[in-house]
Amino acid sequence: MEPCRVEVAFSKTLHILFPSEAVYVDLGSLDLIADKADGARNVVRVKAAKQGFEGETNFSVITADGCFYSFTAVYSENPSRLNIEMED
Repeated sequence: MEPCRVEVAFSKTLHILFPSEAVYVDLGSLDLIADKADGARNVVRVKAAKQGFEGETNFSVITADGCFYSFTAVYSENPSRLNIEMED
């Protein structure tokens, strides 16, 4: 399984929309913060916990339908995408 590469920022939030409810989120390091979006169980929001972290880290999400999603995150002050919709 190839991880999906995403860019995260300190001052902007990345939203990832999943086909079903996110039931588990695991962060690879303290460089990231993540949570389910208020009022939307299938949306996970991700930000950098500190400005300009170096290198890359990872995070994973498991959804209620049993799907596993893997991500590699790198820091970017101006991410190319702020919303990602994961397909079935």
